[in-house]
Amino acid sequence: MWESNGPTSLSRIWRQRMRRGNGCMRRRCLHDCRKCHEARMRGDKHVVVWGTGTPLREFLYSDDMADACVFLLEQAEENLSCLFNNEQPLANIGCGWARFERPMMDKLLNDIVAIAVKAGQAIMEIYADPANAVMTKADDSPLTQADLASDRVISAGLAELGLGWPVLSEESTQIAYVERQSWQRFWLVDPLDGTKEFIKRNGEFTVNIALIENGQPVLGVVYSPVFDVCYYAARGLGAFVQRGEASQLIRAQPHTAGQSVKVVASRSHGDERTAALLNQMGDHECIGMGSSLKLCLIAEGVAHFYPRLGPTMEWDTAAAHAVVSEAGGIVCDLNGDELRYNKPDLHNPEFLVMPAQDKLQRLSNVSNQRTLLI
Repeated sequence: MWESNGPTSLSRIWRQRMRRGNGCMRRRCLHDCRKCHEARMRGDKHVVVWGTGTPLREFLYSDDMADACVFLLEQAEENLSCLFNNEQPLANIGCGWARFERPMMDKLLNDIVAIAVKAGQAIMEIYADPANAVMTKADDSPLTQADLASDRVISAGLAELGLGWPVLSEESTQIAYVERQSWQRFWLVDPLDGTKEFIKRNGEFTVNIALIENGQPVLGVVYSPVFDVCYYAARGLGAFVQRGEASQLIRAQPHTAGQSVKVVASRSHGDERTAALLNQMGDHECIGMGSSLKLCLIAEGVAHFYPRLGPTMEWDTAAAHAVVSEAGGIVCDLNGDELRYNKPDLHNPEFLVMPAQDKLQRLSNVSNQRTLLI
């Protein structure tokens, strides 16, 4: 672990004052900075923040260090092995979220998990009904009913939080970029990801809720209602999987020499280009999975690599992207650039998912097959 000594980047003037100011001035500037952040989090229209206003760096406060020590002491031994896998530290104390935001994010994450579970229950009422044995994509079909039922639950749940952040959902009316481009923070929702899995009744569909800030997913919840499994994460809080009552910290596991590469493959979207990429990788094992659960298998350390060389939308990946990132993985395009959200075009580029340590090797694999992938 390491500490970060740079101040947040709200104001050039404040930074200059803090460099040359005395201790009293530093404390006053930090106090003003926090007040500004708190107002921004409340959505106070009287406060204007130039630039992103994102707290990229924070001072390391003594209670931050104390929280980190308590966190580590409370972890089970198997969780600690995930934290320091290959000597890669998990916690960058004092960096990422401002101190006052952590309790809020922790509570917010719990609230979103509860909303996702409730939405999953609404889906299951339709999915488990014997009268709905045949699932189709026609209007007013069981699939459409489940999709809309989940969307209603999520929309109502987010509204009850009273945060006032916009919601962009697959089921909602498309909002023009001219309006969306001013959004610094918004919810990105897929109420039922994996329609083909839903129709096939294999259970591999999910509820996805993500919080996007300045184009990046900072909170994500992926819930599988059939299997009652929930993956969830928030920036600075870690990534977890919950099965029933048991919750466990998860960490992406890099591929090691001599080990077969475990590749996640779509059950419904196989293609020749992906097959060509995998063939030139050598020894590998394919794990079939549907929906956003594919990304979550990377985050959990069950698989090493997921290449997606077909079309997807932003709401298909955002929630799981947050989980992968917090678990030490990366979701990037074929050039190695991390996926961004709230673009003018909501389609994702083709992308790769893997532990961060494997990025260069996987990009090399793609480069070797570039003529087939473009």
